[in-house]
Amino acid sequence: MGCVGQTAVLAAVALLCACDAPSQVREPAVYVGVSGDDSDGEVSIALAVAGRFVALYACTDDPTGEEYPGWLTGDAYRGDGRIRLARGAWTFTGSVTAGGAEGTLVGEKGARLRWSGSPARAGTVTGLFTAFDSGCTTGIVVIDDAHRPSPLVRGAWCDDMGRVRQVIVTVSPPRLVDGHLPAEVSLETGNRRLEAAPVTLPLP
Repeated sequence: MGCVGQTAVLAAVALLCACDAPSQVREPAVYVGVSGDDSDGEVSIALAVAGRFVALYACTDDPTGEEYPGWLTGDAYRGDGRIRLARGAWTFTGSVTAGGAEGTLVGEKGARLRWSGSPARAGTVTGLFTAFDSGCTTGIVVIDDAHRPSPLVRGAWCDDMGRVRQVIVTVSPPRLVDGHLPAEVSLETGNRRLEAAPVTLPLP
């Protein structure tokens, strides 16, 4: 086969591989809301959907002292609006439309959390932010509603050893700086700065 033929074959193979390459990240549709009895709720939950990829992140006020849902992800979404995710004993079953999302998160001890989320609004810091560090993906949910005196922020750092630490956003009010949400986590080795970016899928 000549050089031109080889080049054509290699280009075709590269194109086919690129179509399903995990490194191809996408900006998802993001829905955020809380689960609980008041406007701040007990748990902040964000759902991100892009193509066949789905990620749900849930965090409490104290992820180190309470059950920490963390991330539930999937890569087989069919685009039919039905979402089902699981990780260990945690499950989420719900639905999503262009106007919003809802569902039930079931915890390790059987606790059921009903949730509904609204699309992240343009022009606000509302959204789901991530930073990959120490082999694990930090998650931060920000809800910046008009009726809130200040944005509601919940997030946690984690590592590949299963450790979890609360994350603090270091700018007040929370806002993006050069496209990232500045955050910090206190570790045994000292404070570590994180530059959390708007979520893309699939996660690292």
